[in-house]
Amino acid sequence: YINIYCHNIALKIALLISCGVGFVVFLILYLLIKNKICKFVFSRLFIVSLAVLISLLAIYIGEYNYNKDYLNYNGYAVVSGRVAESGDFYEGNKRRVILDNVTVATDDFSKELSNKASIVILCDAAQEDIFITGTKLVMSAKVSFTTLYYKGENGLSFYYKNKNITCIGYATENNVSVQNADLKLSLSDMFKNKIEDIVNGNLDKEYSGLALGMLFGDKSNINQEISTDFSATGIAHLLAVSGLHVGFLLAILVLICKLFKIKSLLKFIIISAILTFYCYLCGFTVSVVRATIMAICSLLAGIRYKKYDSLNSLAIALSIVCVTMPFSITTVGFKLSFIAVLSIILLSKSITKTLCKIFKEKLANTIAVMLSVQIGTTCVLIGYFKNISLVSIIANFVSIPIASFAYMVLFVTLAISLIMPFLSITVYLFQFVMQVVVKFVHLLAPVSVLALQQWKGTAITYTILPAMAINSNYLFINKKLKIILCAVLYVATFIILLV
Repeated sequence: YINIYCHNIALKIALLISCGVGFVVFLILYLLIKNKICKFVFSRLFIVSLAVLISLLAIYIGEYNYNKDYLNYNGYAVVSGRVAESGDFYEGNKRRVILDNVTVATDDFSKELSNKASIVILCDAAQEDIFITGTKLVMSAKVSFTTLYYKGENGLSFYYKNKNITCIGYATENNVSVQNADLKLSLSDMFKNKIEDIVNGNLDKEYSGLALGMLFGDKSNINQEISTDFSATGIAHLLAVSGLHVGFLLAILVLICKLFKIKSLLKFIIISAILTFYCYLCGFTVSVVRATIMAICSLLAGIRYKKYDSLNSLAIALSIVCVTMPFSITTVGFKLSFIAVLSIILLSKSITKTLCKIFKEKLANTIAVMLSVQIGTTCVLIGYFKNISLVSIIANFVSIPIASFAYMVLFVTLAISLIMPFLSITVYLFQFVMQVVVKFVHLLAPVSVLALQQWKGTAITYTILPAMAINSNYLFINKKLKIILCAVLYVATFIILLV
């Protein structure tokens, strides 16, 4: 993926040609050579070269499609579009809306955008009708067009590309008008609106925002104090849809299928369809897509009576994400999602064996998973956020079981409410359970954050990642040598933290 960082056209063409040639050569060798070992090697090389070739092509197509919207213009224009989503107020009187089906018009040009526009609206009277999803708006705004990337604090950023936004602007509420009263809602919008009505009608405002955040990753209405406390204690992943939430949903669906004694093939089809639809509702975020692919691989292994290989399924998820969303590899969400799972795969078994001498196996495994995630993601957290939580393991150990139960309660009660609206009051059970987490986290937050310098994140990367690989069962070296190398690397990590 060095291609993302290469802006020389000749070098890009050379990369593409070399990958294409490698693909053809390895394929020919695989077909011609009879030796089994050689065939095994060349088949892997063929697969890798094919994956890289497809990924490079995906990048080129993404660049081309995004750049089609670009105009070297910075000034006032008439912008029209449909409200796809809107955020909460910030800095007193500002509110952001994301528009799709956008047209930008000036005296010199009129352009229909294939991507979205992000407009910040300064509000005085707060006309709520202009922020309703599906509303068509026309406004006079000061706009500019975004380039594919910009140099951020952590290197090249593809923030707008990953959000599919090519136009940004500012407008005042007085210059915004509703074009017509007919809402044009997508299937996702209609479903989310129905859920939002049920949640808002039965929960206090701070907990309704929390519920929508846990369901769909919508952080716009999450209480600021709750958000700050969750971030400080290292459980902010509960507020954004992640692999953890897909795991909760998968557990519910598997339990329901067991209760109704659904056969394996039908169970696979039903659960895969529901998880894919959930990905659609969440906007196909990286962590949800990764978790869904791994869940489908696990179900498929069960149908075929094969042993599930988590590392292989992670590699499959990585390949699909790189092909379908190649620019997402620069985001913090991508790095945290894949490194967290890789950490569990590489570290949890050996940590569990050690902890089993002290705790029962289930408790040891739970602690091992949390320790593994904390070890693996530390370098990313320091590099991006310049701090780590001192109480993350404790907060996760207490909060995740309660939050997982709350999520399952929320899912089940919402399903019941959609079928039998008169039972929608049962959604309040979610607030009753989550109050425990919110109050517990609020107590921990004041003493939880350790600020660190950004360079330490990079330095720790070079100690933690090799240590994880050496510690795993995938590296076949002498046990004593493993222990010595891991000890040296982990000591180096602590020294870096303390310097």
